[in-house]
Amino acid sequence: MVAVSTDNTTGSPRTGLYRSLDGGAIWTTTLLPIPTGFTGAEAAAVAYKFPATFIVTAHVFPGAESGTTVVYESTDNGETFGTPIIVGPGYGTYINNDETNLAVDNSQDSPYSGNIYVTYNHQFFTNEDALQEYGKQYILDPKYYSYSNLFINGVLQPSANYNVKKGKLIINTEDLPLEKSPIILQMIKVKK
Repeated sequence: MVAVSTDNTTGSPRTGLYRSLDGGAIWTTTLLPIPTGFTGAEAAAVAYKFPATFIVTAHVFPGAESGTTVVYESTDNGETFGTPIIVGPGYGTYINNDETNLAVDNSQDSPYSGNIYVTYNHQFFTNEDALQEYGKQYILDPKYYSYSNLFINGVLQPSANYNVKKGKLIINTEDLPLEKSPIILQMIKVKK
């Protein structure tokens, strides 16, 4: 058995890996390595791939920017893990590819048997995500308007669910809008 969690025993968050060969009576503990340039890890998940492979995903970060999703692989039943592979790089100021998850198709009859599926939340929208057919649109710096409203699929979102910065909309929830869901950000200025 293999389990993972966020381990803070070193002072910075790391991916803790816990392995048992006797049904959970005794566990060994390992901290998975963080790639060069990163300072912490969190949001790990683990899956088994027949016959002796374990895959671990995690969100690694160098600070409050460039949150990145990585994958570790063990082909010896979780005894050792290879160097982390970056599968979802973050970019610049607070693009977090986090809340990782994964699944493995272990079905013997499936044409996709052995495939590994990694997911993560890409919690960020920029000016470049706007629909081009409406002309140039910009996410303004909040200092130039009084308040904002965010609608996803026509539903007004609580302000705690998002942050706005110049050129950026950051979604703070674990679940992101479905692909091609309409997202409307109103920026309203009240004049006195």
